[in-house]
Amino acid sequence: RRGSRSKKGSGNHGVPGPAVALQVRPAEFAVRTGERPGLSAVRVDGLGRAVGAPESLEGAVFTPPLTAMEEPSVGTYKVAFDGLEGTVRGRFLPDLPYGEDFESFQLGPVNSAGEPFSFPPALWPGARLRWQILDVEGNQVLVNTLDRVLFQRSTTFIGLPGMRNYTVQADVMSDGNRRVMSTVGLVNQRYLVYLNGNGQELEVVSNHDRIKVSVPFKWSPGKWYRLKTRVDIAADGAGVIRGKAWERESEEPLEWTIEVPHGLAHEHGSPGLYAFSPQSMKRVFIDNLSVTPNEGSEE
Repeated sequence: RRGSRSKKGSGNHGVPGPAVALQVRPAEFAVRTGERPGLSAVRVDGLGRAVGAPESLEGAVFTPPLTAMEEPSVGTYKVAFDGLEGTVRGRFLPDLPYGEDFESFQLGPVNSAGEPFSFPPALWPGARLRWQILDVEGNQVLVNTLDRVLFQRSTTFIGLPGMRNYTVQADVMSDGNRRVMSTVGLVNQRYLVYLNGNGQELEVVSNHDRIKVSVPFKWSPGKWYRLKTRVDIAADGAGVIRGKAWERESEEPLEWTIEVPHGLAHEHGSPGLYAFSPQSMKRVFIDNLSVTPNEGSEE
């Protein structure tokens, strides 16, 4: 005969005890510099159970002060309110126009290949494991990491999800040879616009089963190109995704290399960067990144 089982839920675990800390909601935020995030908090007991309903944090003391965040920054903030404490992580992102040439970063530690490097901007979530800043022929540029096969495909967002009506531009290059190259691209309002090295094409994608359009574009490994994209949305919700690519040392072409109409377009989304190095074989390089408002945009 089996012994008797203890009753599940015995004790008084369902009744919260006295409040000992604050649980700030949301636990992470991202706003533009100079803006104050809308935060609330709920009091929790020693087991993390809510004691009462969420409350406004009006009058709470933040360390460091949120009101001082007029410059781009990222960090963890201590919150003190009514005798209790909690923490929240946040990012204060720069407004447009935004640019990065990676020259201000100090190269220090050595990576797995023995190269001095710096981590990418801390404002870019998840970028630390996917990208490094390296010296390439006397210029500091962004390079995708290849020592983790898990990150052979990397998408990194660099702005706010509500952003719209902007143009993204960057200098891009792929390592490789005639047979093997990688893919490098930019994200604009949830559309991925990239140069496919092995396919020798410029492609626009937004979920492969929803929209995927490409045009031939011959490009070579070890050579810098300039990639540019913008999205235009009409009043009826239809949009056009535009992209162009050209050799960096050449004049910018007047015409777009690819223009893709989309009847129900994405109206907003964070700008971002994209890299795909099949089997982590060939690096991609990005430099002189810029995000600027579309001409005539009020965003």
